[in-house]
Amino acid sequence: MGLSKHRRLRRREEFRRVLRDGNRARDALLSITAADNGTPDSEPRYGFAIPKRVGGAVTRNRIKRRLRAIVNQTDHPRGWDYVIYAFPAASDATSERLAQSVETLVKRLRSGGRNRRTEQRARGPR
Repeated sequence: MGLSKHRRLRRREEFRRVLRDGNRARDALLSITAADNGTPDSEPRYGFAIPKRVGGAVTRNRIKRRLRAIVNQTDHPRGWDYVIYAFPAASDATSERLAQSVETLVKRLRSGGRNRRTEQRARGPR
């Protein structure tokens, strides 16, 4: 009962588009970036980025399984793509705490979040 393939971001270009064009919200456990996918009736799609600094393969896969189960049980807005990035603190978090983090961050994104493009334009070139 995992997350079906049509509800996953699978290609590098899909991840890049979300990270480039999306709004971001983060806390101590996770960072979630969300971008409109241009098809308002489509189910939300999710991509997961769990870096090696979070832990070994077993730990990273456990976090991915937990996050897939969490987003599979939630009702996020249709027509959006999400990239969920885990920080090292996520390896010690309970499933309940991860679920709470996902819900809090998605609510924050619905109310605005941080738009990376706007911030980069305001800051100017580096």
